Amino acid sequence: MAGAIYFYACMVHDLRTIGEMNMGIKPTYIKALGIELLSSYGPRFSQDFDENKQIVSEVTTIESKRVRNRVAGYVTRKINTGRH
Repeated sequence: MAGAIYFYACMVHDLRTIGEMNMGIKPTYIKALGIELLSSYGPRFSQDFDENKQIVSEVTTIESKRVRNRVAGYVTRKINTGRH
């Protein structure tokens, strides 16, 4: 039985890691912040992730680099797909 629990724990860890790497479903707070930034500062954003990352740093007080990058990635994806 202990082997089955260990196997299950490894599977859950692997699925969580894969999900974090792909970020297929973004958390609601990332989407809400991205939409708010696009409505307020839309013309400032471009199709380049690095430029958008810098703009997100300038117009927000996000201290976490990971959250800033997720927001910038969301904004970049919205602009590149024309869904903003």
